[in-house]
Amino acid sequence: MRTPQYIVLAALLAACSPDRPLATEAAVSNTSPPAFASANATVTASEPLSFTLTPADCSQLTTTVTGTGISHIVLHQSPDANGNIHISFSNTVNGTATGADGSFYRFSYQLNQRATIPPVPPIRVFTGDKFVLIGQGKTQNIAVRFHEEFVLNPDGSITDTFRVRGDLACDAI
Repeated sequence: MRTPQYIVLAALLAACSPDRPLATEAAVSNTSPPAFASANATVTASEPLSFTLTPADCSQLTTTVTGTGISHIVLHQSPDANGNIHISFSNTVNGTATGADGSFYRFSYQLNQRATIPPVPPIRVFTGDKFVLIGQGKTQNIAVRFHEEFVLNPDGSITDTFRVRGDLACDAI
Protein backbone atom coordinates (compact mmCIF):
# COMPACT_ATOMS: atom_id res chain seq x y z
CA MET A 1 0.00 0.00 0.00
CA ARG A 2 1.30 3.50 -0.72
CA THR A 3 1.78 5.93 2.10
CA PRO A 4 -0.19 9.14 2.35
CA GLN A 5 3.14 10.91 1.76
CA TYR A 6 3.12 9.49 -1.78
CA ILE A 7 0.40 12.02 -2.53
CA VAL A 8 2.59 14.87 -1.27
CA LEU A 9 4.76 15.10 -4.34
CA ALA A 10 1.77 14.96 -6.70
CA ALA A 11 0.07 17.77 -4.76
CA LEU A 12 3.23 19.82 -4.73
CA LEU A 13 3.73 19.33 -8.45
CA ALA A 14 0.19 20.48 -9.13
CA ALA A 15 0.66 23.63 -7.06
CA CYS A 16 4.19 24.36 -8.18
CA SER A 17 5.22 27.31 -10.28
CA PRO A 18 8.81 28.00 -11.33
CA ASP A 19 8.30 31.56 -10.02
CA ARG A 20 7.62 30.70 -6.38
CA PRO A 21 8.86 28.34 -3.67
CA LEU A 22 6.84 25.26 -2.81
CA ALA A 23 4.25 25.19 -0.07
CA THR A 24 4.92 22.49 2.49
CA GLU A 25 1.61 22.02 4.31
CA ALA A 26 1.13 18.46 3.07
CA ALA A 27 4.71 17.44 3.89
CA VAL A 28 4.50 17.63 7.67
CA SER A 29 1.60 16.31 9.68
CA ASN A 30 0.74 16.99 13.31
CA THR A 31 2.80 20.20 13.35
CA SER A 32 2.47 23.73 12.08
CA PRO A 33 3.47 23.71 8.44
CA PRO A 34 6.84 25.39 7.92
CA ALA A 35 7.38 27.45 4.81
CA PHE A 36 10.51 27.25 2.73
CA ALA A 37 12.71 30.22 3.57
CA SER A 38 14.09 30.36 0.04
CA ALA A 39 13.68 28.74 -3.34
CA ASN A 40 16.52 26.33 -2.42
CA ALA A 41 15.45 24.70 0.82
CA THR A 42 14.83 21.54 2.81
CA VAL A 43 12.09 20.65 5.29
CA THR A 44 12.40 17.65 7.61
CA ALA A 45 10.03 15.97 10.03
CA SER A 46 9.93 12.87 12.22
CA GLU A 47 6.91 11.20 13.76
CA PRO A 48 5.89 7.83 15.19
CA LEU A 49 4.32 5.36 12.79
CA SER A 50 2.48 2.09 13.37
CA PHE A 51 0.92 -0.54 11.15
CA THR A 52 -1.05 -3.76 11.33
CA LEU A 53 -0.76 -6.34 8.59
CA THR A 54 -3.08 -9.37 8.58
CA PRO A 55 -2.96 -12.66 6.68
CA ALA A 56 -6.13 -11.45 4.91
CA ASP A 57 -4.08 -8.48 3.59
CA CYS A 58 -0.81 -10.33 2.98
CA SER A 59 -1.15 -14.02 2.12
CA GLN A 60 2.54 -14.59 2.98
CA LEU A 61 1.74 -14.12 6.68
CA THR A 62 0.31 -16.78 8.96
CA THR A 63 -0.42 -14.35 11.82
CA THR A 64 -1.39 -10.72 12.30
CA VAL A 65 1.72 -8.53 12.61
CA THR A 66 1.80 -5.14 14.35
CA GLY A 67 4.78 -2.82 13.95
CA THR A 68 5.99 0.51 15.29
CA GLY A 69 8.82 2.79 14.24
CA ILE A 70 9.82 6.36 13.56
CA SER A 71 9.13 7.95 10.18
CA HIS A 72 11.80 10.41 8.98
CA ILE A 73 10.65 12.67 6.15
CA VAL A 74 12.80 15.00 4.03
CA LEU A 75 11.46 17.32 1.33
CA HIS A 76 13.94 19.37 -0.71
CA GLN A 77 13.55 21.77 -3.61
CA SER A 78 16.11 23.67 -5.64
CA PRO A 79 15.86 25.74 -8.83
CA ASP A 80 18.44 25.70 -11.59
CA ALA A 81 19.63 28.27 -14.14
CA ASN A 82 17.31 26.83 -16.83
CA GLY A 83 14.12 27.59 -14.88
CA ASN A 84 13.63 24.01 -13.69
CA ILE A 85 12.69 23.17 -10.13
CA HIS A 86 14.16 19.97 -8.72
CA ILE A 87 12.17 18.29 -5.96
CA SER A 88 13.07 15.29 -3.85
CA PHE A 89 10.98 13.62 -1.17
CA SER A 90 12.01 10.73 1.05
CA ASN A 91 10.42 8.83 3.89
CA THR A 92 12.48 6.30 5.84
CA VAL A 93 11.02 4.16 8.61
CA ASN A 94 12.81 1.55 10.70
CA GLY A 95 11.31 -0.36 13.59
CA THR A 96 10.17 -3.62 15.10
CA ALA A 97 7.06 -5.72 14.77
CA THR A 98 5.48 -8.63 16.61
CA GLY A 99 3.14 -11.33 15.44
CA ALA A 100 0.06 -12.44 17.35
CA ASP A 101 1.76 -15.85 17.55
CA GLY A 102 4.80 -14.38 19.38
CA SER A 103 6.99 -14.02 16.28
CA PHE A 104 9.37 -11.05 16.12
CA TYR A 105 10.42 -8.93 13.16
CA ARG A 106 12.52 -5.93 12.25
CA PHE A 107 11.31 -3.81 9.37
CA SER A 108 12.64 -1.18 7.03
CA TYR A 109 10.75 1.08 4.67
CA GLN A 110 12.09 3.57 2.14
CA LEU A 111 10.18 5.81 -0.22
CA ASN A 112 12.17 8.05 -2.54
CA GLN A 113 10.64 10.39 -5.08
CA ARG A 114 12.29 12.90 -7.34
CA ALA A 115 11.03 15.22 -10.00
CA THR A 116 12.27 17.99 -12.24
CA ILE A 117 9.63 20.54 -13.09
CA PRO A 118 10.57 22.45 -16.24
CA PRO A 119 8.87 25.68 -17.33
CA VAL A 120 6.83 23.55 -19.79
CA PRO A 121 6.01 19.81 -19.73
CA PRO A 122 6.93 17.03 -19.80
CA ILE A 123 7.10 16.66 -16.04
CA ARG A 124 8.56 13.38 -14.78
CA VAL A 125 8.20 11.93 -11.28
CA PHE A 126 10.30 8.92 -10.32
CA THR A 127 9.33 6.82 -7.30
CA GLY A 128 11.12 3.97 -5.57
CA ASP A 129 9.37 2.20 -2.68
CA LYS A 130 10.74 -0.68 -0.60
CA PHE A 131 9.26 -2.45 2.44
CA VAL A 132 11.16 -5.31 4.08
CA LEU A 133 9.84 -7.31 7.03
CA ILE A 134 12.69 -9.43 8.39
CA GLY A 135 11.58 -12.37 10.52
CA GLN A 136 13.79 -13.35 13.43
CA GLY A 137 14.64 -17.03 13.86
CA LYS A 138 12.67 -19.23 11.46
CA THR A 139 10.03 -16.57 10.80
CA GLN A 140 9.60 -15.81 7.08
CA ASN A 141 10.98 -12.62 5.51
CA ILE A 142 8.78 -10.49 3.25
CA ALA A 143 10.06 -7.97 0.71
CA VAL A 144 8.07 -5.66 -1.57
CA ARG A 145 9.57 -3.18 -4.04
CA PHE A 146 8.16 -1.00 -6.75
CA HIS A 147 9.49 1.58 -9.16
CA GLU A 148 7.27 4.04 -10.95
CA GLU A 149 7.82 6.71 -13.58
CA PHE A 150 4.88 9.10 -13.91
CA VAL A 151 5.02 11.55 -16.84
CA LEU A 152 2.73 14.48 -17.56
CA ASN A 153 3.24 14.89 -21.30
CA PRO A 154 3.13 18.24 -23.17
CA ASP A 155 -0.31 17.35 -24.62
CA GLY A 156 -1.73 16.79 -21.10
CA SER A 157 -1.79 13.02 -21.37
CA ILE A 158 -0.22 10.85 -18.69
CA THR A 159 2.23 7.98 -19.09
CA ASP A 160 2.73 5.76 -16.05
CA THR A 161 5.27 2.91 -15.95
CA PHE A 162 5.04 0.67 -12.88
CA ARG A 163 7.29 -2.30 -11.98
CA VAL A 164 6.69 -4.46 -8.89
CA ARG A 165 8.63 -7.18 -7.06
CA GLY A 166 6.68 -8.99 -4.38
CA ASP A 167 3.04 -8.68 -3.34
CA LEU A 168 1.97 -5.02 -3.02
CA ALA A 169 -0.65 -6.08 -0.47
CA CYS A 170 2.27 -6.94 1.87
CA ASP A 171 3.62 -3.36 1.81
CA ALA A 172 2.30 -2.25 5.19
CA ILE A 173 3.34 1.40 5.00
